[in-house]
Amino acid sequence: SFAYNFSFILIDYVRPFLVRDLGMSLSQTALLYTCQGGGVICGAFLMPVLVARFGSRTVVSLSAAAVALLTLISVEASSGLLWAASRFGVGVMLAGCYVSATTMLANFFPPQVRARLLAANMAMFSVALVTAGSLGAVAQWHTLLWVAVVVSALVALASGWLLPDDRAYAVFADRDDVTASGSSGGRWR
Repeated sequence: SFAYNFSFILIDYVRPFLVRDLGMSLSQTALLYTCQGGGVICGAFLMPVLVARFGSRTVVSLSAAAVALLTLISVEASSGLLWAASRFGVGVMLAGCYVSATTMLANFFPPQVRARLLAANMAMFSVALVTAGSLGAVAQWHTLLWVAVVVSALVALASGWLLPDDRAYAVFADRDDVTASGSSGGRWR
């Protein structure tokens, strides 16, 4: 969630530097956020289908890797068009990270702990804001991009290595054959 949120808010922190160093206008930088938001909307329709077909682990791993790659493109990009394309792609992939994370919460945890986990998930937005603001105050703006690349790449590797395949788990309270103790089994509907 931290990686997702850090990548999502990144454009807010680098906007003045894109104007100063790359010669973009404020209007162009505003369109970058629009492109990213459009990507999130498209991803919101695409990613649940991919999660249902390939599982959350696969989608979160590939989405985080794609966020890292697309942000790396931004590190080297000097044109507004390339920035817009990469931010659109980041938006699509951020939807994959979000949909996968919330699906895993439903699949791996019983109802009595989900609210706390979702609260921690939601708190990561503010943690990302504080981290980006603090880092942006003392480091070059490219550092923020590199942090997004590295953190997203680490999420991709850790997710693919550490997470179980959630397609083998039943969603709690979604199946008649799941016991009250919350044992897992069966297939995803």
